[in-house]
Amino acid sequence: MSKHLKIVGGLGFIVGSFILGLFILPQKVELVRLREYPIPVEQVWAEVDSLEDWDSWDPWGHKAEQSVRPFASEEHKGELQLTSVDQEGRRLTYKVDAKSAEGDIFVEKIPDGARVFWHHSYMSEFGPFSRMNHWLRRGRLALEFDKGLENLDALLENKSSSIKEAETK
Repeated sequence: MSKHLKIVGGLGFIVGSFILGLFILPQKVELVRLREYPIPVEQVWAEVDSLEDWDSWDPWGHKAEQSVRPFASEEHKGELQLTSVDQEGRRLTYKVDAKSAEGDIFVEKIPDGARVFWHHSYMSEFGPFSRMNHWLRRGRLALEFDKGLENLDALLENKSSSIKEAETK
């Protein structure tokens, strides 16, 4: 076999594998972010359990309007609406009217405080290049969610410090 034929065959295999890989990517894109806080679970849940509470830690700086709030990452602009809030189980679920998006936030008690799970999923378009684009760009959305959890962390730390100061006076 000639050297050129091997190169063309190898490139064909790579391109073919890439294209098949695009069709294998799922249309549903999912993100899961979690963060642990050394603060009682009740205090963490109190900042998460309603849309109005999100105003102080929302990664995009939006304000809730009754039972709806803007959900505005760069690519996923829409309106977020709570679909359920389970106070006892410390879990809320929501839907966003863009890209069939939905998610939930769950606050779990751990020995040293609380753990927050933020799960979000949405549907990319059907085409393989659209799927690839969404899978490659989901990291940006994950970083925006991380920013929200960092904002929550700062808020909880400030409130915890204020409570400790008040107790020492």
